[in-house]
Amino acid sequence: MSNFGSGESYRRAEEDTSQWEDIHSKHKTEGYEYVKGIKQRLKAKRNEDWVKFHHDDTIDKTAEEERAAAEEDSSDCSDFEDEDEEEVLRKMREKRMRQLKDKKKKERYGTVRYIHRNEYISEVTKSSENCPVVLHLYQDYIPACELMARALNSVAAKKKATKFLKIKATECIEGFPDSNCPCLIIYNEGKMTHKFTGLERFGGKKISPDILEWELAQANAVETDMEDNPIMDHLVADALEAKVQETLE
Repeated sequence: MSNFGSGESYRRAEEDTSQWEDIHSKHKTEGYEYVKGIKQRLKAKRNEDWVKFHHDDTIDKTAEEERAAAEEDSSDCSDFEDEDEEEVLRKMREKRMRQLKDKKKKERYGTVRYIHRNEYISEVTKSSENCPVVLHLYQDYIPACELMARALNSVAAKKKATKFLKIKATECIEGFPDSNCPCLIIYNEGKMTHKFTGLERFGGKKISPDILEWELAQANAVETDMEDNPIMDHLVADALEAKVQETLE
């Protein structure tokens, strides 16, 4: 701060007045108006600083409140998401349980059961209204029937939703020719839909459970995961084996 009465004009800060200027303004000596202008500008600046300070403080508080509200909304959304996820999982579990119950209810067979002629309508025709039925007409003394029976037993144990039955051909139909044995009759929805005689369709003497499963699936008697007829693999294998035999001879 400069000495009082000196020629220097000391300003504490821009837009502030010196002690000499304050005295000059107080006694309203000539030219004091410029000091008044300085004081007015200083007052306006102080007002502006006060407004700015409180305005910025309000903005900070508002921003903080908005952040808090956003966090609260996010928490609420998270709660909703958790509830939604739990609801989805609950519905999925219930659906899976229903599927397992339905599967257990359907898969109640698993064997090839013998029936008599007087059971045909109840065990075959009527039963096929609820599930597919495969009936094997056979004769004990025909080798091809034994090959079919082995394959049927394997498929029946795997495809438990289908009802597999067997009956001696001549007990089912009097005079049924041996040349048509083995014979498979398939029923669906109360009606006979397919009839297969002999082993030729199933690979002949090389009949296998997978070939039989494929053919029964094509007749809507069982479900299968196979995408191609496995008989082709067997034919290729037979052809290669025959070629090897020729080479050896």
